[in-house]
Amino acid sequence: MSVAVASDRWSVPDDLAQRRQGRSVQQPRSRAIGEEPAPAPLFRGRILVVDDSPGLRETLADILTGDGYRVDVAEDGLVALEHLARSSFDVMILDLAMPRLDGIELLKRLEAPYPAVVICSAFEYFTPAQVEEEAGPKIFRWLRKPVAPGKLLTVVSEAAEAGPGPWGD
Repeated sequence: MSVAVASDRWSVPDDLAQRRQGRSVQQPRSRAIGEEPAPAPLFRGRILVVDDSPGLRETLADILTGDGYRVDVAEDGLVALEHLARSSFDVMILDLAMPRLDGIELLKRLEAPYPAVVICSAFEYFTPAQVEEEAGPKIFRWLRKPVAPGKLLTVVSEAAEAGPGPWGD
């Protein structure tokens, strides 16, 4: 599969990048009479993506949706808390540096049981040691931006299988 680069240094399939740019994409062929439809991706869980970058939120959502996850997005910790109050999630992918309510403050407000938390950050404002000190057992795994889509999907799958936190108590 060929890959095109999208915003925020993430990779997405060519057809997705072309659709975002308004180009037409060749559609799959029609089924023959009596031919079974291709199976839909299996539902793999609910994910909440929390990041203040609109391009990165959209790219993460596209990658995860394409792998069978149902994805909600939030632009900061306050909006994430609203989502968490309304719905349950298997995994939360969380940036640390955000306006209004950052990732560390969001972690402090989480009450068990909460989704498996995957920190996805460039660590430009917080060090892993600072976050570990504040909310260590609430974090399932760390990912440093940029992360390859395959690595993201592997970690999210492991987090979904692990179930709700806390970990490392």
